[in-house]
Amino acid sequence: MSIILKVLLFLSFSVLLHAETSDYEQTLVQKIDSLETLIKENSSSEKISKQQSNLNYALIATGIVFILIIGLEYKSFRSKSKVAKTLQTLNKGLIESNKMLKENEVELQDLNDTKDRFFSIIAHDLKNPIGNLKSALEILSDDYKSFSEDELGEFLSELDESASSVFELLENLLHWSRSQRGKIELHPEASDINYIIDSNISLLKQMASQKNINLYSKIKEPRIGFYDNNTISTAIRNLVSNAIKFTPEGGEIFLEAEIVNSELKVCVNDTGIGISEPDKIKLFKICEKFTTPGTSGELGTGLGLILCKDFIEKNKGRIWVESKIGKGSQFIFTVPTSSPS
Repeated sequence: MSIILKVLLFLSFSVLLHAETSDYEQTLVQKIDSLETLIKENSSSEKISKQQSNLNYALIATGIVFILIIGLEYKSFRSKSKVAKTLQTLNKGLIESNKMLKENEVELQDLNDTKDRFFSIIAHDLKNPIGNLKSALEILSDDYKSFSEDELGEFLSELDESASSVFELLENLLHWSRSQRGKIELHPEASDINYIIDSNISLLKQMASQKNINLYSKIKEPRIGFYDNNTISTAIRNLVSNAIKFTPEGGEIFLEAEIVNSELKVCVNDTGIGISEPDKIKLFKICEKFTTPGTSGELGTGLGLILCKDFIEKNKGRIWVESKIGKGSQFIFTVPTSSPS
């Protein structure tokens, strides 16, 4: 029993001892009971309130700790996210740098291959025919009277062929060198390919007739493409000239053209010796020195096909070959039928 309760009971008993009536005694006892009940309830409420207060403090403390933990975790998450994003950016930059390095490496390799190829042509393919011309002319100039007319005619025919080969090589070298330096200006326009094909057939007809090769065009209708006349004419001339070299006597070379899927497709067909699968891969690569003598011993450098590829691609076209050994070859290229823009 609490001290307050004891004091109240003492006062109540004192009052009770001096009381005169039983009603008053009964009322006082009832009040004392009520007071004791109230004190107990207050005492219990205080305990509950204290417990509630302690619980509230605990909850508040827990909430604060929870908020701090969330804040720290969020800060850590943002920090990790920022680090991850930074690493991702750096990784992307490294990938791009690596890609650029590989592209530069390929470009540098192409430049080195081009330089090596150029020096090879000058040192070997150009030096040899010019050396042969020089030797032949020295023989003729020193003792031309000892040759019969037939021998002189044969000699002069060989000299003419060598001179033509050297001229063709020099012309291709000039075109190729200008193309590599970006000095060739293209002026594409809508043109009928028949004009270029017919003019080149007329130009190379004599060369084909020397091997009794039938050179002609199968194109009967206008075939319009969008291209630069000079570069495409050079490409066709090289393709036809190449076909004449590798077609045996009595063979046939003909040209075709058609429109396929908004492209002008031109084919140079021959009944020549054909090309093997491994050799087809080398034809249009500057790094691959691929040249073989023609069916009559004609000399070549392989530069003509590389020049064709360069010029055709500059005209937004593509070139490829279909061939089988002993079955002839078909060199095919395309150009747009209208402006690519």
